[in-house]
Amino acid sequence: MLKRIFLLFCLLPCFVYADSWTGKEKVTVIYAGYSGFILFETTGAIINPASCPDATKYAYEGSEGEINRVLSVLLAAQKSGSLIKVAESSSQCGTGGVAFLSGKVVASRIAAY
Repeated sequence: MLKRIFLLFCLLPCFVYADSWTGKEKVTVIYAGYSGFILFETTGAIINPASCPDATKYAYEGSEGEINRVLSVLLAAQKSGSLIKVAESSSQCGTGGVAFLSGKVVASRIAAY
């Protein structure tokens, strides 16, 4: 019995901080050229697990290297018409210190198909 309770407490953080993945969708608009973040839109519905106040676009924040890698995936998917899935953060909304980034749904990972 104690082993089961211990196992439950060990697994609980995995469920609390798990990101929500969207279905497969296409990239429609990419807003780039900012330092430390990009914004983008897709054809699918935004799940918004963190209840962000502005669920109209995805925000991806990171280092310039991370931004460049994500931007490359998004551009390739958009130009080829390929599908992507977006992992939406369940624990944070966009910050970035910029008004139009604040409150957006944070994309934590992207999978291309």
